[in-house]
Formats: sequence, C-alpha cells, structure tokens
Amino acid sequence: MHEGTEVGPRTGGRLEVEDKEDRQRRIQAALEKLNKSSATTTTTTQSGPPKFDFGDRTTFRVPPTELLERAQAFLPQIEASNAALAEKMRRDPHSVDIEHLDEENAQYIEMSLGLGVYEDRSQAKSGGSGTESSSDSSSDSDSSDEEMDGKTSE
Repeated sequence: MHEGTEVGPRTGGRLEVEDKEDRQRRIQAALEKLNKSSATTTTTTQSGPPKFDFGDRTTFRVPPTELLERAQAFLPQIEASNAALAEKMRRDPHSVDIEHLDEENAQYIEMSLGLGVYEDRSQAKSGGSGTESSSDSSSDSDSSDEEMDGKTSE
C-alpha cells in the first residue's frame, strides 16, 4: 500500500490478474532488490552457491552384522522365487490369478479398508444431534460400500 492512499470498498471494478511475464518481472525485481540489500551487508562477492563446511567426510567400511548377513542371504532367495513365479505365469497365467479362485481355494479373507470417516457437517450445524449425524455417516459409508461392490461385480 502507498502512503496517503485511501482504501475503500470498490464496486463494479474488474479484478486485474497479472500474466506470466508480469509475474516473472515482479519476482525478478524483488529478488534483485533482496540481492542488493544482502550484497551491501557482505564484504566479499561470491560467484555461485555459498560454500559450507560439512566437517570431516571420510567414509569407512561397515563391519558385517547379523542383519546384513540375513539380508544378503534373503535377496537371492526372493530373486529365485520371483523367477519361479514368472516361469509359472508364462506357462499358466490362470494359476497365479488371485482375482478368480477355484473350488479348492474357495476360502479367502477379504479386507475392506476405510480410509477416512465421512461426516456431513451441514446436517450437524442445522440442529441435528451428534449421534444422528454419526449414524447417518456410517449408513452413508455402508451404502457407498454396497454401491462399490455392485460396480465391481458387473
């Protein structure tokens, strides 16, 4: 704001939005102004990023631990298992399809995960009690689960 300028309510005016070039010029001018003010406080001029002293940065070999040995033994096993699975998929893709189960593997565990709680706050503000809105929100989420189940089976 400029001194001596009165700020009052505007009516019927248009909102002025700067374009990319104007925005770039404004930011550039602000950064140059900031650079000039910080350059007067420092006595030396640097070209490039400032240099930081990170202290002693020598590296050394980590001694073998039980965890490292177990990880090194596990990685070849998982690689062999992945190769066997890829070969099984190549020979018979239906044998590794987890979406469609056969008769002998008909039992399975299905997990429905709720990633959040839906609460309609407009109903709560309009005078409804908290218990009613929570029961509404749970019935809403149940009906949305049923709709999702119906869509996936089509």
